[in-house]
Amino acid sequence: MIDLNISFLYQLILFWLVIIVLNNFFFKPMLKYLDYRKSLIVGRKKEAEEIIKEMEEKEKFYNEKIRTAKEQGIEYKKSVREEIIKEQKEIFEKEQSFVEEEFAKKRNEFVFQLESEKTSAKAKSEELARFMAGKILGREI
Repeated sequence: MIDLNISFLYQLILFWLVIIVLNNFFFKPMLKYLDYRKSLIVGRKKEAEEIIKEMEEKEKFYNEKIRTAKEQGIEYKKSVREEIIKEQKEIFEKEQSFVEEEFAKKRNEFVFQLESEKTSAKAKSEELARFMAGKILGREI
């Protein structure tokens, strides 16, 4: 059987005294510190998530800006290319008309020289024919 005497009561009081002292000087500060660390970790985790979200938004914004800039660059390149092609066509047409005019002038000069050579050749052939006829006949014609 259990004997209840005064020593049991002392032990019980000492036990509760140790529990109270440990609770006030060790457990409560340790729990406060653990709660503080937990709140710090949770706060920093939320800050990190907000920063990541903000960075994702900025990345999306910059990617959109880059896409827009690329599209504008492509459009600018296309317009410059079209302008160059237009200028090349104009230069080509001017050169072609110049060449056609020069060709027509040279052709007319050639035709004129050909006609003059034909008349000159005809006159020389007549003179040569007279000369030959004169030599053959022995007199001038």
